[in-house]
Amino acid sequence: MSANEYDHNLKSSANFQRLKRVLTFNVSNIFIWFAIVIFLIGGTIATILGIAISIAIFGASVMVFKILLEEKKRGWILGMILGVIIPYLIALIFAAINKNLMWLPLIPTGFLFFYCFLLLPRVIDWIKDIGERNRYILDKRKRDEELEAFMNQIKTKID
Repeated sequence: MSANEYDHNLKSSANFQRLKRVLTFNVSNIFIWFAIVIFLIGGTIATILGIAISIAIFGASVMVFKILLEEKKRGWILGMILGVIIPYLIALIFAAINKNLMWLPLIPTGFLFFYCFLLLPRVIDWIKDIGERNRYILDKRKRDEELEAFMNQIKTKID
């Protein structure tokens, strides 16, 4: 286990901590605003605000996507492309063609909430795994240093 692996684990851990914060924000706080807009305001204003909230949510998704790319989580990247990004783009196209379908981009927002709901527990597991690997690396370094010190003591006693 090298220092490079330990440093990489620290970087991954920081990435996953950021990802956890974004996912927690997406799943909890935005959902509350989304519900308030849809159920309390109603009408055209709700649709426009809902779309604005939807765009903000997908802006945060760019960060999620970037971190997943950095960490090479190919399955989750593919899931995001197929389950969130493509449906969102299709909904935007239909909304641009027909103004009566301005609410359509809200549906993929629900897909994103579900995606974040599924991803968050896995990110927590990744953070735990990295922490365990780092503890193992540090413990191994300590054992190696103690063994080296012990061997040096024996060597000096023999000489």
